[in-house]
Amino acid sequence: MIKSNRIDKICSLVKAKTVAEIGCDHAYILRNLLETKPIDCAFASDISELCLNKARHNLSGFLHKIYFFVGDGLDPLDDILGQKVANSVPVDIIIAGMGGKEIIKILNNAGKLFSPNVAFILQPQKNSDMVRKYLVAHCFKITQDIVAKDGKMFYNIIRCKVNFKQNTLTDEQIMFGLGTIKDEDYFEYLAYERKKCERILAKKDVERVKNKLDLLERLDKENKNV
Repeated sequence: MIKSNRIDKICSLVKAKTVAEIGCDHAYILRNLLETKPIDCAFASDISELCLNKARHNLSGFLHKIYFFVGDGLDPLDDILGQKVANSVPVDIIIAGMGGKEIIKILNNAGKLFSPNVAFILQPQKNSDMVRKYLVAHCFKITQDIVAKDGKMFYNIIRCKVNFKQNTLTDEQIMFGLGTIKDEDYFEYLAYERKKCERILAKKDVERVKNKLDLLERLDKENKNV
């Protein structure tokens, strides 16, 4: 098993026994899931045949449970996952390790999979605030929004479903997440972001950074009042 707090926390949000990973690369997330959870069926897709071959190698002990597809985003999985959804099979779709803009692009083409049976687990490398704005504007409900610290890096991980009673998020939540699990990683992340803002403002007065620091201070007060 690959030791990674980021991967562990992504896997902790998986609830379905049928899973798909988009842009799977080496498929370390799927490998962790198959080793630790009762997964019945998995789908791995990547735009690169080379990466998919690496995924096949890493998942060699589970090939009886996995289907591999080469293609962009959800395109190669539309039909097969659509059949699962039509048969009321719960499906969790993981989109991790890519930029927020790319995740939004994939979600924009996921209309066939907008179903109560489907959940999306998203881990943007950047622009997580942009992803949250998109989710709110497109009737997704964020059910969990957590932080994973892995080495010196922090990652936002979001589980969401299509639900017309979607979240109403504050500016602080859009920028830094809902903090549905306020653990050590979450508070270290907020402290890291504060130091980063203060370091920038010590050199140059940047309005955007000042606004971000104001949001952090408001969030700090809210957390102290919980």
